[in-house]
Amino acid sequence: MTTPDQGWGNEVFGAGVLRYPQIMSPNFNLANPSASPANSWALLQNGLAYIFGLVLSGGTITGPDYIINTSGIFIYSGTPALGNLIGSWAGSAGTDAFGNVYPQGFNVTMGAISGTTFTGNDFVINTSGAFFYSSTPALGNLICSVTSVAGTDGFGNAYHSGVAVYGSSSAYIQLATFSGQPQLKMLPGGVMHSTEAGFVYINAINAGLANEQQQIIMTSGQSGHDSGGLVINSESADGTVGANAWIGLGATTPMTWNENNVLVAANQPLGLQNSTTPTALPGYTQPFSDNNGALAYTDAEDTEAYKTGRRTLYLTSNTGSLATSGVTTIAALSSLVGLDSALRAYRIHGQLLVQAVATGAEVQIQINLPSGSDGQFAYFATRSTFSTFGASVSGGINANVGLAISLTMGNVYIVVLDGIFTITGNGTMNFQVGSLTVDALQLNKFSFIEIMPL
Repeated sequence: MTTPDQGWGNEVFGAGVLRYPQIMSPNFNLANPSASPANSWALLQNGLAYIFGLVLSGGTITGPDYIINTSGIFIYSGTPALGNLIGSWAGSAGTDAFGNVYPQGFNVTMGAISGTTFTGNDFVINTSGAFFYSSTPALGNLICSVTSVAGTDGFGNAYHSGVAVYGSSSAYIQLATFSGQPQLKMLPGGVMHSTEAGFVYINAINAGLANEQQQIIMTSGQSGHDSGGLVINSESADGTVGANAWIGLGATTPMTWNENNVLVAANQPLGLQNSTTPTALPGYTQPFSDNNGALAYTDAEDTEAYKTGRRTLYLTSNTGSLATSGVTTIAALSSLVGLDSALRAYRIHGQLLVQAVATGAEVQIQINLPSGSDGQFAYFATRSTFSTFGASVSGGINANVGLAISLTMGNVYIVVLDGIFTITGNGTMNFQVGSLTVDALQLNKFSFIEIMPL
C-alpha cells in the first residue's frame, strides 16, 4: 500500500529521497572516512558519497570537463566537445564521441609536468635534463644529453651542459654557449694528457654598429703547451674593413684573442688581409702585409716581416751605368736592417739582370754581414760559361768576388745567386753589386733578392 507521497511504506527512501542520515557498508568508518578500507562505501543524506573500491563494467563517468569510460580517461579544456581534448589515457588509439583523435597510452597537449621522471628502454628524462643511452641506461653507455648545467647522471656518467654527444673513451662533442654566443667544443677519445677541447665559436665585432663584422674562431685543444687557432672575419657591414683571416701558432697559454682578433699569446701569428692593415699586437711588430691578400708573418727572432715565408727586395728601375769601380750598394737590394738574433741562419737567393753598357764590363758581387758571421754561396750566369761555387764569407764581410770574363756589350745576363749564411751577432745584412770597369755595367729593373729565415 502507498500513501499520497508514494513513499510511506519505504523506511529508507520516501518519494525517492533518502530518509536516513546515511546508508553505508558495515566496514565503513563514518567518523574518519579516509580510514575506511578498500571496498567500502557510504551515501550521506547531505549529498556526500564515499566509494572505496569501484568496478565499472561497460559504464561511463561524466564530469563537467572529463569522461571516463571503457575506452579510457579523457580530459577537456571545457565542456567535452570537438577540438578541446587536452589529455587522454587509453589502452589503444581511437576517436572519442566528439571526433577528437587520441593515441594509445598517455597523452597531454596542455599544461606542465614538474618534478617527474620519465624512463624508457634507453632514455631518462628528469628535472636535470634528458639523457639517452645506447641500451638500458647504465654506466658507460650514455650517448647524448641535453642539460642546462654539467653534472653526473644516476648511473655515474659525467655529462656536459648544453647538447652533448658522447663517444668512447671520454670523447664528446658539445654545443653550448660561451659569453652568450653559441660554441661547438670537441675532444677526441682515448687521450690521456689533453685537458682542453678544441672549439668553434661564432662572435660579432662591433655588434650593432655600422662597421659590424661576423667572426668565426676555431682553435685546437691544448694542455699547457702549443695550440693553433684560426679566426675568420667577414667584411664589415659598411665596407670600411675588409674580410680577413688570422692564424695563431704556438700559444703557450689558453687562447685569448685581442680586439684585432689575433692570438695575444701566439709565437708566430699569420694573417690573410683583404684591405687595410690592422693595428699591430702589443709587444709585436706589424704581423701583416699592407698588400691586399698577401700572406705574411713577423719573425719572432729578427722582427722582420716575411711575405709567404720570405722577404723579396727588387729594383723598380734600371740603375744606369755604375760610375764607380768596385762594388756599389744598391739601396733597394740591401734592406735587412737591425738583425737582433744572437744566432740565426738565412738563405739568400737572387737573380740579377746585368747589362754590359760598355766594353770590358765585369760583374763584382759582395755580401756584407754582421761581424763574426759566415756562410757560403754560389752564382752563375745564363748567357756564358762562367760560374763560381763555394765562395766563402767569413768574419762578416767577404772579399770582392768577380766573374772571370768580360761581358759582351749590349747583352743582358741573368746572374743567379744562392747561399746560406749564419748570423752570429746583431748588425746589418747588405747585398752589393758593381763592376771593375767604370761606367761599363748597369743593373736592370726587376733584379731581386729573396731572404728566407731558416
